[in-house]
Amino acid sequence: MSVLQSLLPGRTPVEMNTKGELNIFRERLLQSILLFIAGFGFIVYVPILLSLISNHQWLNTIFLSLAMLAIILTAIIRKLPYGLRTNLLLTLSFGSGIWAFIQTGLSGNGRLLFLAFVVLTTILLGLRSGIISLIFSVLTILAFSTGSNIFSLHPQIIAQQSQSEWINDILVFSLLGMMVTLSLGFLINSLDASLKKQTELTDELDHDRIWLEQIIKKRTQDIENKLVQIRTTAEISRSISSVLDPQSLLQQVVDLVCERFNLYYAGVFLIDLSGTNAVLKAGSGEAGQKMLRAGHRLTVGGSSMIGWAMSNRTARIALDVGKEPVRFNNPYLPKTRSELALPIVSRNKVLGAITIQSIEQNAFDEDSVLILQGIADSLAIALENANLYQQSQQDLEEIRVLNRTYIKKSWQDMLGYDRNLEYTYENGNQVESQIPLTKMEIPITLRDQTIGKVEFESEMPELSADDIKLIDEIANQTALALENARLVEETQRRAAQDEKINELSTNLSRAFTIDDILKTALKELSLLPAVTEVSVSLAPPSEDLILQNGNGRNGHGMGANK
Repeated sequence: MSVLQSLLPGRTPVEMNTKGELNIFRERLLQSILLFIAGFGFIVYVPILLSLISNHQWLNTIFLSLAMLAIILTAIIRKLPYGLRTNLLLTLSFGSGIWAFIQTGLSGNGRLLFLAFVVLTTILLGLRSGIISLIFSVLTILAFSTGSNIFSLHPQIIAQQSQSEWINDILVFSLLGMMVTLSLGFLINSLDASLKKQTELTDELDHDRIWLEQIIKKRTQDIENKLVQIRTTAEISRSISSVLDPQSLLQQVVDLVCERFNLYYAGVFLIDLSGTNAVLKAGSGEAGQKMLRAGHRLTVGGSSMIGWAMSNRTARIALDVGKEPVRFNNPYLPKTRSELALPIVSRNKVLGAITIQSIEQNAFDEDSVLILQGIADSLAIALENANLYQQSQQDLEEIRVLNRTYIKKSWQDMLGYDRNLEYTYENGNQVESQIPLTKMEIPITLRDQTIGKVEFESEMPELSADDIKLIDEIANQTALALENARLVEETQRRAAQDEKINELSTNLSRAFTIDDILKTALKELSLLPAVTEVSVSLAPPSEDLILQNGNGRNGHGMGANK
């Protein structure tokens, strides 16, 4: 099937595809003519061959067979050069014209075959070749008219035409051939020009298409890069917002920025307490770790991009570090070609700056600066949150310590009032057993402070998880209930004390003499449960106290005489 398909006119040989549209058209036309002649000629060839053989015309038989074989081989073997196949077809066409003149003279089909020869030459080889073929055909006909005895196998046929008839036919043939040749040549040249123009337009369109495809590809790549950067920025912002340890937060930021943006180095500087130096707190890669161990720091506002960015609160870009006048030449980062310094500002306060470096020149554009500045702003907020979280954790721990101290002191005071706060329960229904009992103890804890314990004995070597959970819950509820009871008692005790104080104030306000006042105070103090004996006396202040407080009561005197 592939061999038959290769014979179709539309299946142009590969070598013809580079020779222009006109040559491709001629190749397809040549193949169509060859296939038509081979197919139609073979149908006619069989009866003619039988007739020639029966009449013993062996020369004509050989000529016709060779011509038919040549046409068939030329149609089948398309790998033959175009010029060879065309010349073979034209030779057979011209030979057929000569054969017709020899056989039938001027009255036969010789002129039509010569005209077909001229037309095919003009179409397949061009106008110049067509004119040459026309001249050659006219000269051939003229030769037949003047030398019929030489060219004709049947001189009696050719001799029937007069010389004037030959001349008239030659003139008519020449005019007709010239008209056909010029018309076809003009059409072929116009077609060639049109095809060339079409090819040029096609080439221009292909060039524009390729150019547009490159632009679209570049724009698409830029958009994809921007989307990746935006997604990366969002991911970094989400990641750093969940980290509450400042050191882990800074290291995670520089690592993510370097990894996702394919950068050479990233580092974070924070301003120290003095406000004059920016200390490196996190750095990516081995170079960052070396600088951290070396305690790398830069001066705020000094001759470095980091110092300049913090001092001016704006980003600074060096697309070619070799031409940057304000820059610290870091020996740990020799491959840096582009650098970007971004300030970290929170609530109008500069916390530090980020340095981002690349091994490529012109690595940062406006979009990159905006995206990376967004990361720096997110980092500033995350740092504030982390610091607030750390401070809140410290405050919470202080509250917990104070709360534990308060609970411990409160229960110590409670035990001081009544020390017999211990109760024991023994199950009377328990049958005595020889199994040794296992002693267990669970603390009673109130706000991380142990205020008691539960001790019990069991025949089981260990309790199940559900039992332990139940006991823990009972202990927790017991701790809460005990604390509530303690608070109630403490409230009642304070209320009683306040009532005593109010009553004492009332009684003291009713006493008008010193003796009455002292007796009233002595009486009230003796009523306290912890007091077994009390006495009240008045004594003048000592000399040392007078010297400290001055002359006069309550320290308002002018001095004492020695």
